[in-house]
Amino acid sequence: MKQRITGLDLQIITAELSKEILNYRLQNIYNVASSSRQFLLKFSIPDSKKVVVLDCGNKLHLTEFDRPTTQTPSNFVTKLRKHLKTRRLSQIKQIGNDRVLVFEFSDGLFYLVLEFFSAGNILLLDQDRKILSLQRMVSDKGGNDRYAVNEIYKMFDDSLFKSDFNYERKLYSKEQVQEWIKSQRDKLEQRNQDGKKKNKVFSIHKLLFVNSSHLSSDLVLLNLLKKGIQSSASCFEFENDDAKLDLIIKALDEAESDYINLLEKSEDGITGYIVSKKNLLYNPDNEDSTNDLEYIMDEFYPYKPYKSDLDNYKFTEIQGYNKTMDSFFSTIESTKYALRIDQQKQQATKRLDHARDERDKQIQSLLAQQQLNIKKGDTIMYYADLVDQCKESVVKLIDQQMDWTNIESLIELEQSRGNAIAKMINLPLNLKENKINLHLPDMDEENEASSASDSNSDSDSDSSSDESELDSDSDSDSDSDSDSDSKATPAAKSKVKKVKSRDKPKKSKVSVWIDISLSPFANARLYFESKKSAESKQIKVEKSTEFALKNAKRKIEQDLNNKLKNENDSLKHIRPKYWFEKFLWFVSSEGYLCLAGRDNSQVDMIYYRHFNDNDYFVSSDIEGSLKVFIKNPFKGEGIPPSTLMQAGIFAISASSAWNGKVTTSAWLLHGTEISKKDFDGSLVSSGNFNYKAKKTYLPPCQLVMGFGFYWLGDEESTKKYREARNSREQEHGLKIVMDNKKQDLEQSSKSLNNIQSNSSEVNKEENILTKEDSEPSKEETTIKPASESKEGKKRLSAKERKILRKGKDLKASENDDTEEEVFDPIEQEMKNLKLEETKKKTAEPSSQKPPNVRGKNQR
Repeated sequence: MKQRITGLDLQIITAELSKEILNYRLQNIYNVASSSRQFLLKFSIPDSKKVVVLDCGNKLHLTEFDRPTTQTPSNFVTKLRKHLKTRRLSQIKQIGNDRVLVFEFSDGLFYLVLEFFSAGNILLLDQDRKILSLQRMVSDKGGNDRYAVNEIYKMFDDSLFKSDFNYERKLYSKEQVQEWIKSQRDKLEQRNQDGKKKNKVFSIHKLLFVNSSHLSSDLVLLNLLKKGIQSSASCFEFENDDAKLDLIIKALDEAESDYINLLEKSEDGITGYIVSKKNLLYNPDNEDSTNDLEYIMDEFYPYKPYKSDLDNYKFTEIQGYNKTMDSFFSTIESTKYALRIDQQKQQATKRLDHARDERDKQIQSLLAQQQLNIKKGDTIMYYADLVDQCKESVVKLIDQQMDWTNIESLIELEQSRGNAIAKMINLPLNLKENKINLHLPDMDEENEASSASDSNSDSDSDSSSDESELDSDSDSDSDSDSDSDSKATPAAKSKVKKVKSRDKPKKSKVSVWIDISLSPFANARLYFESKKSAESKQIKVEKSTEFALKNAKRKIEQDLNNKLKNENDSLKHIRPKYWFEKFLWFVSSEGYLCLAGRDNSQVDMIYYRHFNDNDYFVSSDIEGSLKVFIKNPFKGEGIPPSTLMQAGIFAISASSAWNGKVTTSAWLLHGTEISKKDFDGSLVSSGNFNYKAKKTYLPPCQLVMGFGFYWLGDEESTKKYREARNSREQEHGLKIVMDNKKQDLEQSSKSLNNIQSNSSEVNKEENILTKEDSEPSKEETTIKPASESKEGKKRLSAKERKILRKGKDLKASENDDTEEEVFDPIEQEMKNLKLEETKKKTAEPSSQKPPNVRGKNQR
């Protein structure tokens, strides 16, 4: 499985990244939770965000999936955030054909170097290319540059960003390939002479790739296979074969052409190919199997690779190489996550099954113990006479005050003599506890044997009559046979007896302990009582084990949940956010979008960017109320009352009325009835508006809020809903108009355009006059008197001195004054209103009475 990008992959990715994230700002850097070597770089500009996945030394690509990140960043990420956060990505360059990529931030103030060879590395450089931080330190052994903090990075200089890299096509010849083969032979011979370990001989594929490393290994392999050359063959086989050398040169030339074509196409975006291999463990009948994929992703290429067995492979084309890599690696990571979850669940089920098995074993052992005690008690009662005889024989010996060891030896002697009672007694005796162990015959087998003997006796009686008829005939034969039987040796007879004894099956015995101080029935009662105790114990065990099993199940589920919490979340597709999600918003029951700003700047943003004269504005007089904008997409149509009420509740919910549980009313205004301009033409403060009409108050509303879910449907259902909505709109004659045109702003823009045109005409006239004044008249030949020249010298006013201090031109300031003197109807109307008020005050007689003075008579 392909896990690392090649030099060709990096060149294509660099070209695509330059188009996608150049001039974006680095919003933040995160550690990926699944690996300490993976990082997320989030770039953004207004209304656009891009996420780059970086795996140190392995891969780099844009992603459309959200990966889980660690709660606290590592020290390396903290260092990167300190220097690169909010920095602008000014350039992206690859160092030649090497697998080294350089991100330039803030026009060379910082550099982020990404190395994808060997073990990989990430380095943060300052403007002098001094290392500020790095992922992995590198020593200077083997002629390598030393990578450490405060060391200078020498892989590139300023010329990398001043000019673009232009690749020159390489030409190959037979002599060049033969020289490569000869140098490889010389290296092997030199190594053999030095006595070192022998190296493997390079295959022709490896030889070509090592000497033309800018070409991808897979690209060289593809063209060799197309020419019918065995890629794994030794390179020495082709040294003197001119025909095959010609094919090798053609393969290299075609690989070079493919390489150049890919570089040219990378600027416009290429088509990537994902190669999926057939899953040998795939079982379509087993739904619970984790191997539920018929094909498993194996490799990715910027071209369609060569595969001999096409039946075992599947090719998937994806437009854009970044998307190809994102789909490849994201699918693999999701599969790994699913496998980890399955393993955790399997371990939990194994633990639960083990607990159930232990419980079942314990209950089964108690049941077996009960059955055995019943069998032993029944056996003692069945063979009560034999038990009594065995007990009395031992008791007699004890009464004779015989030593216990002598008793055991005597019993052993009787057993050897074939005493049936002695054979039932099992040695050694347990006379300390006054007990002996007896091996009694199994009564079940005895009953089976007796029933079998009865059936045999019936068959023997039937055949006895037939045998009597043959007795007379066999007398003569028996005489001759008796002579031969008398000659048989006793050894032969003993062998026959042994064979017969072997043929007889061994009878099973039941081992019981007998208390010699009790009767056989009393001993049987002991076994029956132990059976009852085992039965009661079984009931207790079933109850306790059932409770213990529930606790074990709960504990296993808790452990599983804790492990699943520690496991990283599965990859989730990054949903592109809509423009209104940055605001407070909801959709009414009639489908109207209602917006409210989170702060004053967002309120102004909604007004200028998304509000028009066809929309409605809802708010209330209570402190803290939201300013809600209702988007009306249908021009000339009203908004349903329920939508207005919902917007009013939404506006009041953020005010102090919510905490005080006050029932009040909201009010609304049409889009043409609010403005950002005050009466004098100036703009009102941020988040406020000038209301040009009387407010229309809504009925008192009940402060009740809720939440709803929006489900993202598939393409078919979305198409059906869209068609139904379009047909409904056409039926009612509704036309959707989405713009932000406002009559108030259009009038102000027209007045500004008129002012600018008037000022430009005035400036043209002044320029003409100044040119005419500057040209000397032919008729004026007399010199002006000194008095006239002095009159031209005027003192500067305070206003003119301020203008000169600011470094401005007096003529420009005069032009500004002329612009300010342009007629403004709103300002003139305000002046007229003020004049009328002053006239009324002067015309009305004074109705104010003089103050009352204490001590004076009032008439």
